[in-house]
Amino acid sequence: MRADARFFAAAVLMLSLPQVAADMLLGEREATGIAMILGFATLYVQLLVTFRTLDHAGAAPPGYTRANATEGRFPTAFAASFVSGIGMLIGLILFVVPGVIAFLLWSLTLPVIAAERLSAMASLRRSVALARAHLATLALVGLAIALAIIGALGISLAADLLPEPAGALAFSLWLNLSVSAILLFGAVAWARAYLALRSAAA
Repeated sequence: MRADARFFAAAVLMLSLPQVAADMLLGEREATGIAMILGFATLYVQLLVTFRTLDHAGAAPPGYTRANATEGRFPTAFAASFVSGIGMLIGLILFVVPGVIAFLLWSLTLPVIAAERLSAMASLRRSVALARAHLATLALVGLAIALAIIGALGISLAADLLPEPAGALAFSLWLNLSVSAILLFGAVAWARAYLALRSAAA
């Protein structure tokens, strides 16, 4: 457990501090480029956290060891994330609600990829099969994550009360650290939800 806590803290720092440095030292365009790169890193670490959560629960796929990290499943996770992202974006643009529903239906995709070793499209379909009868429960998980991010953003706005450049540093440091931590906690939450719904469907 202590090793997992150290890993989690190191992952949060790894994902957030480069963006803080970019915000403070680079121009807006360069900082945006760093954010895009860190987006890929965040997805990888979310997948790694998902594997570790499953392993801690005794539900890792057969033959998995932590030395295998993500078993080379990042390309599958990226493909699934790309497809689901487009689908959710279309839903949000059209009527908002379909985008939210799509997000909930596909919220278990990473755990499915990690636990069941399916392809990207098969993982999306499996997530839908597990989630569609439990949208209300999954909505509570999603709402908790969304409120945590909104709360982190609200707290970071207090940095406007500080003189510059301390205000900009405080804003970037708090926002990036807190959002990175929330996203990784979210990966744990979705993995736990997957395990519960998989058990219920068995």
